[in-house]
Amino acid sequence: MNLEQRESDLQLIRDSWQTLWSGGRKQYRATGRGALIILADKPPAPGKGYPIYWLSEAQLKAADDADAVRMMAKYDPRKEIVIVVDHGKGGSSVYQVGKEQFRGIG
Repeated sequence: MNLEQRESDLQLIRDSWQTLWSGGRKQYRATGRGALIILADKPPAPGKGYPIYWLSEAQLKAADDADAVRMMAKYDPRKEIVIVVDHGKGGSSVYQVGKEQFRGIG
């Protein structure tokens, strides 16, 4: 992944932070550890943004994404979430991000 893609991903996360944080917390309470996946391989839907889904620990392990599984196993769900930004054929990137990084955003 190049620096430009990383900066674009982080801006996407920043722009969607409140939705991502609240969704990640809700899903963690319901199903335990996992990660949010943002399907960023197509243009966002007007007024709705990119589709966002939750992958449980079992689903992440079945997808065989070593980075996502590693981050999912070690994040602190009280203050962090794991996000996979899927760019389709362009690959995917995994981020372990904390609310301290994005305090006051969204």
